[in-house]
Amino acid sequence: MTIRTAKRTDLEKIAILSRECFPEKIASSEHNVQMRYYKDPTSYIVATDIHDNPIAYMCVIPLSKFMYDRLVSVSSDKYYGESMDIIYCEKESDMMLLQSVAIHPDHRDGDIIVFLGEELDKKIAHKKCVAEVTSPDGAKFCERHGFLKHKETKGGFSVWRYPNKF
Repeated sequence: MTIRTAKRTDLEKIAILSRECFPEKIASSEHNVQMRYYKDPTSYIVATDIHDNPIAYMCVIPLSKFMYDRLVSVSSDKYYGESMDIIYCEKESDMMLLQSVAIHPDHRDGDIIVFLGEELDKKIAHKKCVAEVTSPDGAKFCERHGFLKHKETKGGFSVWRYPNKF
């Protein structure tokens, strides 16, 4: 197994892996994967098998003002008694969003989660980071890697924050 930054040639396989790991409602389309990649070619970290095929990926992107506003709107105080109190950084590159982590079901018992976590630590060092979590597995990943659950949202997912800068 190799952990590396995704290449352009991996994008279709990342979209396929997303569809294998997530319900259709939240799986990434190939178009969405490409858009994230072209905005930031370092956004996808992949774990590959011996044939260099992605068997897991992690998407960590700069948190744009648009995405921040979306997270704030789904954690609105009129639904949950408090607004999201994570302060947005004006310098977008100082704030990251862990958007998704996917590990093919055939490889979930191995050390991939540990290696992806180590790459995540490198990527978010000295930055603010929040995560959108849509599944119990995502919650376990965040908890295992030091994120703190921030709140449940009206959209059916939870927002987690990495405590290093909050």
